[in-house]
Amino acid sequence: MVSLKDQFFLFITSGKFTGSPDEAVNDDMIRIIILNITYIAGSILIFGMGIGFMQAGAVDHGLLYVILGSLIFTNLLLLRTELPLIVGGLIVIILFGGFCGILVFREGDLQGFAGLWIYSFPLMSIFTLGMPLGLVPALLLLGATVVGTFVPGLAEFHYTLPQAIRICAVYVFVLGLTIAYEQVRRVKDRWGSQLTRNLKIERDQITVMQDNLELGLFLMNRDCRIQGQYSKALEQILAAKNLEGTDFFTLLASSQREREQGLLKDYFDMIFDQLFDQETLKEINPIRELSYTSAETGEQKILKCEFTSVDRGSDGVFILGNIQDITAEKELQQKLAEEKSLHQEERQSLFELIQVDLQAFDDFIEDAEHEFKQIEAELTEGKHSTQEILVNVYQSIHAIKSNAVILGLQTFGDKVHALESKVRDLRDDEAEVSPEGMEALREGIEHLKGEKNKFWLTLAKINAFKASGDGKKKKEDVFIESLAKTSEKASAALDKLVEFKVDALDAKVIELGPRRIMKEVLMQLIRNSVYHGIEIPEERITQGKDPTGKVRLSIKQRNDLIQIVLQDDGRGLDFEHIRQKAEAMGAIRTEAEGQDQKLLLKILFSPGFSTAQSENLYAGRGVGLSLVRDRLRDVKGSIKVQSEMGKGTTFIINIPLR
Repeated sequence: MVSLKDQFFLFITSGKFTGSPDEAVNDDMIRIIILNITYIAGSILIFGMGIGFMQAGAVDHGLLYVILGSLIFTNLLLLRTELPLIVGGLIVIILFGGFCGILVFREGDLQGFAGLWIYSFPLMSIFTLGMPLGLVPALLLLGATVVGTFVPGLAEFHYTLPQAIRICAVYVFVLGLTIAYEQVRRVKDRWGSQLTRNLKIERDQITVMQDNLELGLFLMNRDCRIQGQYSKALEQILAAKNLEGTDFFTLLASSQREREQGLLKDYFDMIFDQLFDQETLKEINPIRELSYTSAETGEQKILKCEFTSVDRGSDGVFILGNIQDITAEKELQQKLAEEKSLHQEERQSLFELIQVDLQAFDDFIEDAEHEFKQIEAELTEGKHSTQEILVNVYQSIHAIKSNAVILGLQTFGDKVHALESKVRDLRDDEAEVSPEGMEALREGIEHLKGEKNKFWLTLAKINAFKASGDGKKKKEDVFIESLAKTSEKASAALDKLVEFKVDALDAKVIELGPRRIMKEVLMQLIRNSVYHGIEIPEERITQGKDPTGKVRLSIKQRNDLIQIVLQDDGRGLDFEHIRQKAEAMGAIRTEAEGQDQKLLLKILFSPGFSTAQSENLYAGRGVGLSLVRDRLRDVKGSIKVQSEMGKGTTFIINIPLR
């Protein structure tokens, strides 16, 4: 149901405006409201005056007023039609101006009530029609007033010179003030419109920046409820939707205990009351780094939170919150710390092994193998009670530790000592050892065996280091080592197990062929095989494959050609995935093109194309295969691809001998 207020608003705007007007229609709305009020008041007043004159015997005079009042009322009705606003304004101004002109010549003394009509005309004309159109009728009436008051005999009343000057001067004064007011208003409106546009531009820019920031920005009132203008990233960071009006403490309910929330409330009160400077408040922030759990999704993150006060004048003080998701950063720091620790251990182990006599080391390995077999027998055969098993296992581990310490393998000895302490705790525990405890023991022993097996890799490094001083390496050896390191680094970075093997190598080809280009091409293809082809160990096991992927290389001379075959036993080319990527890039436009494998292979080698989900050091930029294509083109070489889903991919390269 329409309220009385809305009905009144519709009435005084002639039904042309509903609701709150925006800046574009504000001026027109004001003008039509004034016209409505003027028409209603003017028609009633003039019509009433006409009736009064007719009752007093001045029929002609009264009839003129009645006709004028009726015409003004008619224009009131015209405002409710589809006619443009300016049409109604012109009609009423012309009628009103004609009426005022008649008053100059027929009414007589303009110093009385009749003068009010004439003096109000400039204001009505300019305000209704605007500048400069409204100035024209006002000047015409000024001319009529000057003629009617200064020229004797034209008006029914004889105006003296002082009267004529006073009447015209007042009219000019009102006209001047009206022009000045209208000009000032127009300048103000222009400034206001420009300010509104500038504010809108700035608001839009802030909104765009806000929506594209990876920061969670938001305002909180004293009730700690999130206000509506928050960045889009906040929902993603907090893993929550529709945050406007949400209690901030409700969001943290799954992440904080009651006491912690109490401390946080006290901290927010300090910010609202502005008891300390911003730097001090930043230092005492109780959730500067928060372990967060989403109440909606259960997702766990590490968040960096910062808060500062914002005084919004009459609206009061708010808190500006800035939340960042630093989970990946923290995980990276932890991983780097673990890798750093691992590298330090490897360097320490290498240093320790360099000083160990090889014969003594062989004896240590032989003894350690024996002890590990004894431990395995105790854990699997089940001939003794749990306590007896723990005693025997403890003794074997202690023997391994002793031998390691005697030999100088302190790093390995420390790890054995840690496991020994765990076995001792299990042995000394009066309660029955749980299955979980025994399983943890088995995992610790397997980890220790893995550490022991690493010694062989370390010894291989030592032997390679020693061998490097025996003489200059051959070119083919350097060539193969570069490719092997490529496979090793890529697989290590991707947590994959890859064995790189050379089935055949013609040393003469390395000597005579474009060695640099061949190496560059093969390095790219090996990275491609490791990244896209070889699956992670878990996936390979589920497919019935060896967890260690194979990358095999053959380089031979066939007549005047160098034939290179690089083969992996990975997942093979997924032409459906390639097609989808190509369609997304706009490289394929028809269904037939999407079924053409030759075309898909051509696209695969095009610049910027990659099937990787994300960009990293080894893939994702769409450079590798296009580089292969270009380098082979430089030496007039060719490449052929053979692939079978689930079986692997083979690259066959032919390069003319120089």
